[in-house]
Amino acid sequence: METVWSSTIRGAAEYKAACTAADIGRDRLPRSDARDVKVEVRNDHHQQVLTATVSMEVDRVMPPPEPPCAR
Repeated sequence: METVWSSTIRGAAEYKAACTAADIGRDRLPRSDARDVKVEVRNDHHQQVLTATVSMEVDRVMPPPEPPCAR
């Protein structure tokens, strides 16, 4: 019998995958060179049904701005 995902189950899986990717990203991305975190959700047959991706990009201003002059 084939498993059919209801919209409620699919929505819950998507929410949990997104939260998990965000949690991993919050812990891992600032301390490493990795900039993308992907969480794959698979069904009972190990088939991929969705992927949640969290990305981070840091843009530095070069040269760094000078502090304002005190008058």
